[in-house]
Amino acid sequence: MLLPHQPQPGRRLGPHFAETEFACRCCGLVRVNPRLVHLLEQLREQLGGKPVVITSAYRCATHHRAVGGARQSQHLLGNAADIAVTGVAPREVAAAAE
Repeated sequence: MLLPHQPQPGRRLGPHFAETEFACRCCGLVRVNPRLVHLLEQLREQLGGKPVVITSAYRCATHHRAVGGARQSQHLLGNAADIAVTGVAPREVAAAAE
């Protein structure tokens, strides 16, 4: 099991994503499933190389409660990320992700 840890400055998880992008906004710890990074890289490619911005990824339990997250959320395990893509409607991003 992957445990939360301090991100390493400058560490890249993929060609377009830094480890720090996946860190909890509350405590700064990070926990990220490598499969998630792979899927986000594929999504970026499907969207013509447009940058995928991570707005929320790993959340510690404290932060997750503060934002009203679902009880069994994958954010707690490092398996989920909320994203935005500039110039692409959320419904188009969702369709490409499917």
